[in-house]
Amino acid sequence: HIDSIYVVKDQTTGLTKGTAFVNFSKEGGYMRALEASHDGDIENTYDFKSGKNIMTSLDGGSSGGLFLRGRRILIDKAVDKNTAESLKVERDEDGKPVDKKTGKDKRNLYLKGEGRVAEGLEDSYNVDAWENLPQGDQFKRGRAHQEKHTKLRSPLFFINPYR
Repeated sequence: HIDSIYVVKDQTTGLTKGTAFVNFSKEGGYMRALEASHDGDIENTYDFKSGKNIMTSLDGGSSGGLFLRGRRILIDKAVDKNTAESLKVERDEDGKPVDKKTGKDKRNLYLKGEGRVAEGLEDSYNVDAWENLPQGDQFKRGRAHQEKHTKLRSPLFFINPYR
């Protein structure tokens, strides 16, 4: 038995979006509908599947499932907003999932050691540049490098490539 049905409509046009929320009076009714829509394959009914994700499998699939006026009815258990947000898949204009690629680090960290004079670094221009520096300057340069290294751990700091 069904307690209530909420059909989702577009706010501007008033046309249905093809989605509805059904509240069953007993869990047994929900389980029977879920089992029927998934062709009796109760093992895979607990995994959330968006209708857009399985539409490709309907073309060559079996004739089982729930149909209304020639259209297949896909049933999934409703989830709360937080869970729905984690299941959301971004799609392009064709409806294909968009792979999110992590972008390149644009903070110019490769410039961190540019022009650095330190003990043990072999500079092609002046091999003994570190030894020629006064001890106070060596200390300041070492401390400045440590501070820069510490700041660059944060993603909020970057190195200006035009300096």
